[in-house]
Amino acid sequence: MVAATFGSLDSAGRLQPATSASTSIAGVIQREVASTNSDYADTSTVLLDVPREGDEFIIDVSAASGYVAGDERPLSAAGEMKAGAAAIGEVPVLVVQKVLPGSKAVVTVKTSALKIAASVAAS
Repeated sequence: MVAATFGSLDSAGRLQPATSASTSIAGVIQREVASTNSDYADTSTVLLDVPREGDEFIIDVSAASGYVAGDERPLSAAGEMKAGAAAIGEVPVLVVQKVLPGSKAVVTVKTSALKIAASVAAS
């Protein structure tokens, strides 16, 4: 996982990159976990910034337009925010607060979708 990106929990409770299939966001990973790391295959605990109500994040968007403040959007497969409405199986987990130049937006995580975890293992 790339540092400073959203992560979700898989069915075994391990942290994985958040994608369009993610139904919640567990937090933002604070250090990169790469296949070259010595603890890559372990279930090591990693530092995770758990979003709280009102926390704002800057995220890449999958298109330069198609967003308005207040829109609820899912993540795209690449971990950025999707421009269009949710497709079947996708859950809107982000709320647009402001659209920025350069295909970025300020978002908050939907409070009802938060999952609080004291310690999360990387996968």
